[in-house]
Amino acid sequence: MSHISVDTRGVQARFSKNEQNQPVIEFFDPAYARAEVVLYDPASHEVHALLHEGQYKLGSVPQDLEAIFGSSDSIMLCANHYAGHKVNLRAKLSPMS
Repeated sequence: MSHISVDTRGVQARFSKNEQNQPVIEFFDPAYARAEVVLYDPASHEVHALLHEGQYKLGSVPQDLEAIFGSSDSIMLCANHYAGHKVNLRAKLSPMS
């Protein structure tokens, strides 16, 4: 049996969109850019990341980005790596039910 831990404290993240009008989450800790799935709750606008059998709260999507997050099926995850380069990975964006 597997166990999924839930962290409700929140992770430092910033929500935005790129030049192609696609949703982006920028993390201050590059470990979170490796999330397998990002969950979006359109009712509460909360976003959570699934990473290493854990669910981490990322915050709430700003009102001006709600439509982009609600209509996308993938998301770009970005962070500055400690070695000096930028991490850019893509994850599935799935609605929470």
